[in-house]
Amino acid sequence: MIWKITQNKDWQSLEKQFQWVADMKDVQQHNKHHAEGNVAIHTQMVLEELEKNPIYKYLTEQEQEILWASALLHDVEKRSTSQDEGDGRISANGHARKGEYTARTILFRDIPTPFFLREQITSLVRFHGLPLWLMEKEEPKKKIHQVSLRTNTKFLKVLAEADARG
Repeated sequence: MIWKITQNKDWQSLEKQFQWVADMKDVQQHNKHHAEGNVAIHTQMVLEELEKNPIYKYLTEQEQEILWASALLHDVEKRSTSQDEGDGRISANGHARKGEYTARTILFRDIPTPFFLREQITSLVRFHGLPLWLMEKEEPKKKIHQVSLRTNTKFLKVLAEADARG
């Protein structure tokens, strides 16, 4: 049996099913990096980009669901970490770290998820931005090795590409 975060993936249905999805429309983002506007619009664009990715299309149904759930949850905690710095600049420092915890809670308490799948999803949420910032890390080789022990780096690449394009 294939685990799914939900059967109905229509955006309006997601907003009705999950308060954390409905909250996304109220969270603005930095206008330089996210001209599209709020987190809801961005997340929908990320999901669309993910589904267009040729690598995604060739994954198993369960692998696709892991990535889809990760994309849906990747910015879940921008709602609590976003700060308006003025002139359209909005920061969301720590949103991935906090999002990992929130995603884990959601996937344990609200959407029962097998441990192995839950940890894959939450690790992707935690590190979704790493490919964009890896070379700015003090020891990039060490960092990517650490992350590779927690998550599938092929999935991380696919998610990061969808995030950057969305």
